[in-house]
Amino acid sequence: MELSDFMGLGGLVIAAISLITGFILQKDNRKIKDLEYLNKKMQNALNHSLDALEGYEKIETQIANDEGITLKDYRTKAREKYHVKEHRFLVPSDIKEYRNIEV
Repeated sequence: MELSDFMGLGGLVIAAISLITGFILQKDNRKIKDLEYLNKKMQNALNHSLDALEGYEKIETQIANDEGITLKDYRTKAREKYHVKEHRFLVPSDIKEYRNIEV
């Protein structure tokens, strides 16, 4: 075999390696785009959930004000009435923290 034969075979090997690498990178790119889409979708769902929580908190605050008690007392009564074992409710600072999570 001459040098030109080795160069031809080397070129074929390099072409095959680049083809395989390109295929793998394309597949990884597609996975990345799918994950970015899912991330945006989940961020949207999280924002909608946080909006609902803020709304419920405003309702709780209004009910507590109407009853002439503090929000803490209202929540304590609600826990007792509905047998909620959770020891703490989500507070506005938690919601602000969740909204500031980097995506």
